[in-house]
Amino acid sequence: MTKKKMVIFASGRGSNAIALHDAVEDGKINAEIKALVCDIPGAPVMDRAKEWGVPVILADRKSFDSKAAFEKYILDAIEPYQADVICLAGFMRLLSGDFISHYEHKMLNIHPALLPSFRGLHAQRQAVEAGVWLHGPFRRTRHGRRPDHLAVGRAGLRRRYGRHAGCPDPHQGTSDVCQSGSALLR
Repeated sequence: MTKKKMVIFASGRGSNAIALHDAVEDGKINAEIKALVCDIPGAPVMDRAKEWGVPVILADRKSFDSKAAFEKYILDAIEPYQADVICLAGFMRLLSGDFISHYEHKMLNIHPALLPSFRGLHAQRQAVEAGVWLHGPFRRTRHGRRPDHLAVGRAGLRRRYGRHAGCPDPHQGTSDVCQSGSALLR
């Protein structure tokens, strides 16, 4: 079976990207990571990608005059990789409809929440502070994003986790990102 060409988008330390990489290496996901796009200079995820021998594309939004120029740069940079799937693995930027139209039905969003309840940064902490005992951490959605919504599209795979009493921060191991299957990447 031909491996899917995957490009990962990430913004931070890379826990979701690491989980994806590990699942690819373990044969749980039939893919090859072709590149990593990061929007934060110095983000630890870039070091991890370099360790894996994966090309890194730094797209610092502050370096561009407009969102359109920023997105065009990314589109041009990932074009040679001919991605079958774009994994938004903790990429903390909203992408425009124009961007998404280039990869419609090829995007997988990994989000640490049960949207729309807990959006943005620190979703697990938000759930704990709200007293929720059943929540993310990961939702996979094959989707697009619209300017007026964080994420739209059908839920692909979703897993809910309970937290045990006394757990101050229920950020389950990020390896769970791939544990419930990889049906969207087959």
